[in-house]
Amino acid sequence: MGTNKLTADLEKRFQTIQGDIKKTEVAIGQLLLASECSDVSRQIQEEYSQIEAQKNEYLQTINEISSLEEVSIELNKEHDRIKKQGAELSSEWQPLFEKLGEALVNSPDAVYEKEYEPFRQPISELRKKEMDAREALVALQKQMENQSFMNRLLTQVQYTARSSTVSQLQKKLTQLYYKCGREIFSTGVLMPLYEECRLSAEVSATFAPCADLKRKVEENAVALSEYKEKIEQNNLLLTEKGVSSSVAKTIKEIEKQIEEKNQRQEEIFQVAGHDFSLKYIDPDGEEIMPFKKVELKEIVTGLNTLSHLRQDSVICRRKIQIISLTEKMDATQKKIDSLNHSISDNEEKIQRIHLQNNELQSKISDATQELNSLKQKRTELEQIDSVATKKISSE
Repeated sequence: MGTNKLTADLEKRFQTIQGDIKKTEVAIGQLLLASECSDVSRQIQEEYSQIEAQKNEYLQTINEISSLEEVSIELNKEHDRIKKQGAELSSEWQPLFEKLGEALVNSPDAVYEKEYEPFRQPISELRKKEMDAREALVALQKQMENQSFMNRLLTQVQYTARSSTVSQLQKKLTQLYYKCGREIFSTGVLMPLYEECRLSAEVSATFAPCADLKRKVEENAVALSEYKEKIEQNNLLLTEKGVSSSVAKTIKEIEKQIEEKNQRQEEIFQVAGHDFSLKYIDPDGEEIMPFKKVELKEIVTGLNTLSHLRQDSVICRRKIQIISLTEKMDATQKKIDSLNHSISDNEEKIQRIHLQNNELQSKISDATQELNSLKQKRTELEQIDSVATKKISSE
């Protein structure tokens, strides 16, 4: 196995041991704080208690918000049900007012003459038109019974047109009945007459369902208003609990705060466990003083585990250091070998240059002798030339 792979494995092992040491110290700290051991500083105990109280408040807030949300869901369901029921009740007015309006037209009475007056002429005229159109339609039907096939086809066209007219007039008449029934009912004039049995049988029979529907609609409106108020009150309580947008988001934010408190508590546990352990075990895992007589057996087990872990940590760290030092020694030895090799190369170069210098010195000696010989020859020639020159001059 290569040193890099071995070092990586040892470092991984070392990190695992450190993690186990932390977990063990945390566990010891938890036991110490839970038992309110006097070995834990008062400051740490107070901070732990404060955080625990804050966590309980957060959890209580979450429970309260969740309960309010459940109430909100049920209130909204009931509100929607009542609202839907109100819409269904409102859809029942049309046929009831139509029947009431027709009954009022069929049973005119001085007791509601004033309220009926605006509808008297329009309905009377429309009824006459509808009756005339219906009679004409019946006449055409009888006429077709005795006609030939071709003539009956022509009359059929007239019959269809008249039939459409009758339908339109009946529709308009129904709309007027509805308007008449609705307007007169809304004045409230019929209620005391109904209660005093002063309405005709036909009007009374059509008014009763309207009165009953009115009661149901009003009860529905009251119930809807009550649930709307309950929803608003519940929403106000949610706002007081810090819910500004969605319940899920608010709870998530509170849970995040709880997690931060948990992390701080874990830090406190580790500090308490670490400080306590150093009374019995040194950082290298060696026993400082006996710990088997510690009251809580769980703490004794934790200290024993911690001792082994710290010893393993020292061994693991030492192995890593040995490998590191070995690698540095190997690198340094390679550097020394390289320098020695450079020295050898330089010595060879020096010897080679020394030999070259000796050869050059020998060549210099030969050249010097040659130069001296040449100088001597030149001197001789100069002397001869001088004598010859003087001789020529004297002649």
